[in-house]
Amino acid sequence: MSYEYAEGDLLTTPNTYQFSRYEGELFLTRWADSRSRVRSRLPVPSAALPIVVEADQTQTALLGVLSGGESPLSIVTLEFYLKKFEVSKRLYSAYADTQPRRPLAGATYENLESYLLLALALVNVKEHVNSVRYLNGLLKLCDTLCAMHARLTVSQRAMLAYILQEEAALVAFWQVKAGL
Repeated sequence: MSYEYAEGDLLTTPNTYQFSRYEGELFLTRWADSRSRVRSRLPVPSAALPIVVEADQTQTALLGVLSGGESPLSIVTLEFYLKKFEVSKRLYSAYADTQPRRPLAGATYENLESYLLLALALVNVKEHVNSVRYLNGLLKLCDTLCAMHARLTVSQRAMLAYILQEEAALVAFWQVKAGL
């Protein structure tokens, strides 16, 4: 068996992760093997922020999070986009300003740059926010990005390589913390 959560077009048909069976260490082995296969196809890792010529609302907000550090506004913004991804496994290009902040008519979810930016933001706060929820969101974002890695540009693949490197370090940290 393989690690099934990082396969297919996860933007068109997102994973629900519901009723996932417990597989213990075998699950972690399959996850690590899957990530290793993807990393072998990626260039040298780079944390360089992309040059976004025409950023949409979501990308602009996430670039603000990345440049805003641990400011309260950055954390609130990060939490908003993480929650949106957790619920739908999608990041739309624009959301309404009023609650419940649904995607705007005509907003798209196919731009992988947004998913990379959210993953990078989660990686950047990992040492400051000791949160399993952030790790969980990062794992699911990386599942989506790994499944879609062939659609990424060279610089986006380098960013994904960096994100996967940091994801592996985070998983190792939590394994030690949990005594695994």
